[in-house]
Amino acid sequence: MDITIQNVRAPALEHNGRFYKVFQPRTRDELLKLHHMGCAGDTVLTDIQLEQGDFPTSFVEPTVTQRTLSGLFKDLRSIELELRDQNSTLWSKIQKSNQGALTQFFDTNVKSAIAQTANEIRQEVRDASNSARVQVTSEGVTIGSTTLTGEQLAATISTSPRGIDFIAPKIKVKSDMLVDGAITASKIAAGSVTANALDVGSVTADKVKFDTAFIQRLVSQQAFVEELFAKQATITKIQNVDFTGNNIKGGRITSLNGDTMFDLQTGWLDMNGHGVGIKNQFPNRPLQYLVFGSGNINGVEGSYTALLSNRNRFVAMDHTSAGLQIWNGRTGNNVQSAVNMYGQKITFNISAQPGLKEVSIDTNTHTLAGVDEIVIQGVRLSHILNDIYDNFRNLGAVAGNYSRGYYSKWK
Repeated sequence: MDITIQNVRAPALEHNGRFYKVFQPRTRDELLKLHHMGCAGDTVLTDIQLEQGDFPTSFVEPTVTQRTLSGLFKDLRSIELELRDQNSTLWSKIQKSNQGALTQFFDTNVKSAIAQTANEIRQEVRDASNSARVQVTSEGVTIGSTTLTGEQLAATISTSPRGIDFIAPKIKVKSDMLVDGAITASKIAAGSVTANALDVGSVTADKVKFDTAFIQRLVSQQAFVEELFAKQATITKIQNVDFTGNNIKGGRITSLNGDTMFDLQTGWLDMNGHGVGIKNQFPNRPLQYLVFGSGNINGVEGSYTALLSNRNRFVAMDHTSAGLQIWNGRTGNNVQSAVNMYGQKITFNISAQPGLKEVSIDTNTHTLAGVDEIVIQGVRLSHILNDIYDNFRNLGAVAGNYSRGYYSKWK
């Protein structure tokens, strides 16, 4: 169907089986011409409705009311009030009936409307290119194409005489809306504050609690430990820090002066000093120690290794020491070495098994015990003594050759 308005013929628009045309009147007696659709027969037009706005609404049957006041309020079904400005395009319109109410405002090309029925409340603002709508029904609130149900709204905002609570997994607050002291440690979730959220230099030493848990957290991070130990200057500043752990791995442990080095990879322990070693002290018992020292052996500069025990609990070579001392030294072609043993009794045995026969030297009595045989230049001493016995016996058998005779019980 074509419609001529203001001497311009154009096709009518169609919506839900209804034809409509939007125009702005120029005079109070505007002429509209509806053209025949060109089909056979008559063109019948029904439900003709003239309304303000740029989009057709549902057809409303016209009503006839009495003009008397009593009749007007007695049979009132609808009220329509329209206000216009003769000097501008401003106008407003209020419509009310037993089904609902509609309030509209128009200025040039901007229009707003509020519609209310028993089932919903709808607000709309639109111009030639944009529009915004809010619809409230029993199912929820629709803003644009998004609908929030009553349950979602209740879970998001809770109001009471004491205040307003926002309840949601995430709440993004823009602008300056924080009250001093509102954010405390109990309101910050673990892991929510990361490096990306902190300005450089905002966290200073006076705001960090350095305790055992903090240190353990630091040293448990492999990357941090590698970076820390790569900085020589940092290491020199933590000399008094104790490191503990069930499993400490590394390559070398070196003393500050360089005298002692424990190579964990090879197992070698280097102690490059005089009188150094390993000690063990039981309560109220002699001191046990392995010591490495240097000195002079028969005029030759040498060094010794001593495995000793001292009753006075001193690392010393005195009358209370017992143990073993191994010397070795060389000056040119002059080589000197010695193995010294200290103790009241020095015992030799095939093993540490109890009850075995032993050979011992008593340094107090200067005696040797437990020896069954002595070999001299490959000949047993007992054989040598037997030969001497036989020689004396032969001398005694010849009269006059040996006046004293011989000892008959040599063996």
